[in-house]
Amino acid sequence: PDALGALDRLYRDERDWEPYVEILRARIELDNPEEELIDLKYRLGTTLEKHLGDPAGALENYREILFLDQANEPARIALEHLLENPELRAETASILQEIYETHGDWPKLVGALEILAENEQESGRRVALLRKVGRVAAENLEDLPKAIDAVARALREDPTSGDTLAELEQLAGHAGAWDKLGEILSSIAENLGDPQLARAYWMRLASIDERLGKIDEAAQRYLKVLDIDPADQEALAAMDALYRKTERWDDLVGVYRRRIDLAEDTS
Repeated sequence: PDALGALDRLYRDERDWEPYVEILRARIELDNPEEELIDLKYRLGTTLEKHLGDPAGALENYREILFLDQANEPARIALEHLLENPELRAETASILQEIYETHGDWPKLVGALEILAENEQESGRRVALLRKVGRVAAENLEDLPKAIDAVARALREDPTSGDTLAELEQLAGHAGAWDKLGEILSSIAENLGDPQLARAYWMRLASIDERLGKIDEAAQRYLKVLDIDPADQEALAAMDALYRKTERWDDLVGVYRRRIDLAEDTS
């Protein structure tokens, strides 16, 4: 140990990095107190990163330090610098995510989750990450626009998810962002290749518009349903009830004519 310690100082003073790294690795293999082990791993990591062009090796040492001491600030800061490395960005964010969550560093947690979502290949996992961004933004940052944006991206990723849709509606309700919700849902519905799923979206939008007293908008949503299926009885009945309730008799006559034409076509 004494000889290794002397070589450690010698190679560091001479800036002879390759043998310096080998000496650090040899010292790490010894039975070291935790504080000394952390120092050795940190110096190994920074040397690999800054002098030997091995950021992946550096990352492993920073990871091991944070496993021993999650509050270790130098290792965390060093890892944060590796977020700039495109090849290590996702792996680094994965390590930092747990640290940020444990310490309640919500803005940085959102940033790490966004990186993970951006690099995630599996759709279901990406949806879960975006929804978590939404929850953290809403509950911990009280940033409802950011939360709505994240959950909207999750819904675009998987428009079949009823849970994501319900979560988005709830956020829009808390924010009073009904117009924004309408833009998001109509944009999704317009681009769906599944007619039945698109129909469900238009019917949901129409229901929301009716609750808000937006009669013209609700009628336009029902017309979108009728574009998919002119004989959609639920949409026709909903338009009938809508125009009766609002005493829009001319529009109601138009619905009657549609229903009469359909009856004649099927007779």
